[in-house]
Amino acid sequence: MDNDDTAGSGERIDLLTEHAGEMADLVTQLRRLRSLTAAHSIDGDVTGATEALRRVADELESRATPSDLRIHARWHDPHVIGTNPVIGNINPIAPPLEPEVMPDGSIRAELTLGHEYHGPPGCVHGGVVAMVIDEMLGVANAVAGIPAMTVELDVRYHSTTPLGQPLVFTSRVTRRDDRKIWTEAELHAGDRLCASATGMFVVPRALAERMAAEEESRVTAEQVAGE
Repeated sequence: MDNDDTAGSGERIDLLTEHAGEMADLVTQLRRLRSLTAAHSIDGDVTGATEALRRVADELESRATPSDLRIHARWHDPHVIGTNPVIGNINPIAPPLEPEVMPDGSIRAELTLGHEYHGPPGCVHGGVVAMVIDEMLGVANAVAGIPAMTVELDVRYHSTTPLGQPLVFTSRVTRRDDRKIWTEAELHAGDRLCASATGMFVVPRALAERMAAEEESRVTAEQVAGE
């Protein structure tokens, strides 16, 4: 899979930016704290900072409305995208990944992972690599119009994945058979292949039936309009 295309040469996926605003700004500051506490030694007494953060957390908790977990069963719900642990821009544990659709239909994303994602010294945790790759495969499926759930994920680690260096993830759909989809991905650090993966995904039956009904309605409407 070619990873030579540069960042910005593809089309940003608009769905991933629907939660821009005050919450996204708040989460950006939380990511700063996440990085500082994971990767740095803080000089001096942190008691004052801890108390300040506790007051902020108490205030936000008092104003927060519990999330209705049932909404996460709804595909294409913007809240599901926004809180995704890989691409969600209102989830503080997300890097976040910002995929682009390339002219050939493949997906590409550049990402630098800091110490909060480390495994062995100087290296990204293998589980984090697998999580990001799984998301890249899922994005490729969704962009192709076939959102599906992971059934098999085969990740091969060709070398360590470095922390603090630009990484390039690429993915594409390779085959489809009814509700089953096969997708592949690669991860490079410069010219070095760090990991590759293949996945098999299945469109949930209820979703497949709904998509088929929507397509039938669309075709019927076009036929009526053409008469």
